[in-house]
Amino acid sequence: MRRMLKGFAVAATAGMFIVLLMGATVTNTGSGEGCGRSWPLCHGQFIPEYAFETMVEYSHRLVTGIEGLLIAGLSLGAWLSRRRLPEMKWLVPLMIVTLLLQ
Repeated sequence: MRRMLKGFAVAATAGMFIVLLMGATVTNTGSGEGCGRSWPLCHGQFIPEYAFETMVEYSHRLVTGIEGLLIAGLSLGAWLSRRRLPEMKWLVPLMIVTLLLQ
């Protein structure tokens, strides 16, 4: 279990850096409205038509969604291991708050 949690933690950490870089790209390219005001869809579609701003914003949404699932899995595994790994009692809530702030 520890080995699996470590792998999830490494992947989640790398994923957060990717989400951060993609968020900066969305901001720097002015693509924040690339998907309009529909969420979680993009212009009301699951797979939108191609436009640069749309693809930048849409890819950021996809990666963030995948990262959210990864964090959820890591949180569940860590919480279930909290008796063997007592530091998880405060790391899991911190991890979730960090994702939400992003």
